[in-house]
Amino acid sequence: MTAIDLFALAGMASIPTCIGLGMAWWSARNELQVRRELTRGWPEPPSHRERAADTRRLEEAVDAIALEVERIAEAQRFVARLLAERTEAERALPPQSSPPRTVTPH
Repeated sequence: MTAIDLFALAGMASIPTCIGLGMAWWSARNELQVRRELTRGWPEPPSHRERAADTRRLEEAVDAIALEVERIAEAQRFVARLLAERTEAERALPPQSSPPRTVTPH
């Protein structure tokens, strides 16, 4: 291979590569411009302080919910214990006979 053949081969490889990169750059620039136009009316993203305040409020809300869930669970345990004691007390009593039932027309 001669030097001219090497230059021709390099040109055959580099020219399409340059054209492809140029088209990709042009496409990315157009996409960025379209995105800027679409987001022009959007509000600014929250600052670091605003995000920290939101995070703090969220943590406080989750803590409050966890406390309420714990209270509900404690109330359920209390009621279950009362029902268990009540059934044991009822078992200790002798069975009572109920009066005979009568059917009354309405």
